[in-house]
Amino acid sequence: MGVGRATARKGVVFAGLLSLFVIASYRFQFDVDPWFRVQEESSSSQNVPSPREVIWDETAPSWPLWKDDNSSSCREYKTRFAKGLPMTYLVSFPGSGNTWIRYLLEAASGVFTGSVYTDVEIKNAGYLGEGDRASSGRTLVQKTHGAALTKVANDLVSRYKFIKAEVPLVLIIRDPARALISYWKFLHGRGKGSHTNQVSEKSYRTNEFRKHVERMVTRWEELVSDRLLWHRAPMYILYYDLVVKNPVYHVREVLKFLRVPIDEGRLACLESHLKGSFKRPEKKESDPFTYNEKKMMSLAVMRISRLLRLRGFPPPPPYPSIANISDKYPH
Repeated sequence: MGVGRATARKGVVFAGLLSLFVIASYRFQFDVDPWFRVQEESSSSQNVPSPREVIWDETAPSWPLWKDDNSSSCREYKTRFAKGLPMTYLVSFPGSGNTWIRYLLEAASGVFTGSVYTDVEIKNAGYLGEGDRASSGRTLVQKTHGAALTKVANDLVSRYKFIKAEVPLVLIIRDPARALISYWKFLHGRGKGSHTNQVSEKSYRTNEFRKHVERMVTRWEELVSDRLLWHRAPMYILYYDLVVKNPVYHVREVLKFLRVPIDEGRLACLESHLKGSFKRPEKKESDPFTYNEKKMMSLAVMRISRLLRLRGFPPPPPYPSIANISDKYPH
């Protein structure tokens, strides 16, 4: 038994050393897109990268953002396609508010966001970049859930190749407990309105839900850790739970990272139109997780927090959903 534990510990150490080797070997081996180079060069200074002019595709369709607003100034704003933008992934675990973040970015920038998927319900709601080729240069960011929705071999080499480490990204991180519940509601609210539907609390007391939690906590951690360990292009960490508290501030910071001009008039209108089409309304529910499930999530958050600090990013905010457990496993 002692030999088995020693072997397991050696395996963990080897995996950690291999990850550090990958970071050291590849961090400086590709040419950063000129759009982002200023961002990297100024990251250690107080200088904010200057925004770059967005070139619009005048032949492409547009979408009125707030056509029913009583203010004539807000009614005038539209979302449009651009030209020549660098590919930038908007990465998140399912249920982490990706579509709502897309709405905020589109409203603030005036540029459509894209997706590696094609969701007809989303496209019909005005997200015309949905399904547009990720490398088209017409959309600001491109939504992806990475390997969380894909059966990828769980060895390190396969996982490294899958993340496309050379593509800049905005990484959305949400309290895993809330993300797992949101994704569960999406899976069991299929059909029209699946992005905002609620489910019966009885579904949380099933073996299917227990398996969902066990499987998805691992995928939540791997989606974040793989990018923190191996991503070598510019990366912005966006905490969903902080965005909810102050959306306009955090969207402004993302636009700075993307080097997109900031329109104060748009941000003022966004302040009064924060909900968007696909933000699921909050519903007071009983806690569906067991003690061991909370412990599993807390340990995953602890490991991610350590990786974030190693990469020089601020740690995630406290997560009330697992607070009574996470106190025993400090970040």
